[in-house]
Amino acid sequence: MTFDRPPCLALVLALPLVACTASEGGDPSVTTCKVAIVGAGAAGLHTAYRLAPKFASGVCVFEKETRAGGRLYDIGKTPEDEAAGLVVGNGGRRIEKGQDVLFGLADELGIVYDTPKTGADIVFARGRYATDKDEFVDLYPGLAYDAMKPDVEGQLLDKLVNGPERAKIDTYPNFLAYAKAAVGQPGVEFLHDMSRFRGDYELPLDARSYVDFLEEDLTIGPDTSYPKGGLAMFPKRLGEESEAAGARIFLGEPVASIDKAGSSYALRTSERSVDAEYVVITATPNAVEKIGGGITEQLRATEPYQSIFGVRVTVVNQWFATPWWRDLKTKDGRGLWRAYTTSDATKDDGRCVNFVEIPPEKWVAESDAPGAYVIRAVYNDQPACAEMWANLHAKNDDAKRDALLHAGLTLLFAANGISTPVTVPPAVKTTYWEWPDGWHFLRSGAKLTNAQLMDWAVEPLPGEHVSFVGEAYNVQRTTWSDGAYKSSKRYLAKTFGIE
Repeated sequence: MTFDRPPCLALVLALPLVACTASEGGDPSVTTCKVAIVGAGAAGLHTAYRLAPKFASGVCVFEKETRAGGRLYDIGKTPEDEAAGLVVGNGGRRIEKGQDVLFGLADELGIVYDTPKTGADIVFARGRYATDKDEFVDLYPGLAYDAMKPDVEGQLLDKLVNGPERAKIDTYPNFLAYAKAAVGQPGVEFLHDMSRFRGDYELPLDARSYVDFLEEDLTIGPDTSYPKGGLAMFPKRLGEESEAAGARIFLGEPVASIDKAGSSYALRTSERSVDAEYVVITATPNAVEKIGGGITEQLRATEPYQSIFGVRVTVVNQWFATPWWRDLKTKDGRGLWRAYTTSDATKDDGRCVNFVEIPPEKWVAESDAPGAYVIRAVYNDQPACAEMWANLHAKNDDAKRDALLHAGLTLLFAANGISTPVTVPPAVKTTYWEWPDGWHFLRSGAKLTNAQLMDWAVEPLPGEHVSFVGEAYNVQRTTWSDGAYKSSKRYLAKTFGIE
């Protein structure tokens, strides 16, 4: 959803244009807003959507990128493919069963979604391939589990959430130390290798915060739904509806500073001066670090803000001349959905192709258009692999990058012994994207809970009408947009009584 246009035009060209320099009285050189929203991602546009019927043009959204959507960023092989819904995510991809806020919002906005039957996962760990994670347990000597029950991974996760160690979770310096005490070193190694999110077992995360998140996360799924046009359809529709109700959205206009100005707030963007009664910051901490001003300095100095930890995420998408994966079947006749390996940035056999996703939604999976022949070849939060991919990108070493991608796909699919043998062809298009903080947790040593963080974010500076809204400030439900919308709902209810 990229808009190649001057940043002052309306978000949707079919709607009436709004004068960008108009003010609601006073100094004509100043843009006056009731609520100034910093960031046009899921949280910012949801907040604008709910406030626009009440404040109309008093709602102003400022976005540094020339597109809206933030970390909901779906791309196609061509602009025509994107218009047809043939997209793959650079960010969030799906809605999971139990995410009622997202399903309700989809119905409210008229967003069509598909809930497909998904295929098997292929896991490669310690030299073995399998579709059932229980087939790996003998490779982890000393692993403690009930052999009479299935789903060893589930057993270990249940120990993390419901085991006796949780009663003294605050005595552990970080989640990894807690996990070792709760399930043992072999258990941690097993969970690390079986997880799609290996960074969880390597990063300096707060134990209580992560287990609180995990407890809720285990209630989500397993059915997954995919909006036509991707999750970026949500901010697109929210932006359209916001502008239709009078809100002003300024793309390609980063906020440079936020200061107190009497009883209101002075924002300076790349294009204008702004006077606002309320300020809502939906930018992630990584972006907030680039905003100057006295108010921003005060926010950055607070202990809760400093407790937020952003996870570095790498996404690589690849298009092919043929959908070679569609004919792959496991021995029991299932098609494939996902595949992942244990990460190892020291090897040249492609093990940093550590999580592959084949889009299952019908408008992609059943299409014969070349733009539908796409897979998400890398979805990575493992630090060493993230650094490796970033270094190759910085050097413009596409040849080495593509060789590693091909090696990784070959390692997973060519001759694994559990699915149809295949020769992986070269890709015809590859895109690389990195999120410096794709999702967020609380770092080790945090002195507040997930729930306290979201309450703090509504009024982080007592007495000031400045708030944080977004997934980064509601780490109880990370995973892209669900946390963002819930954070926005909390802000709207507490500040304006909007339910």
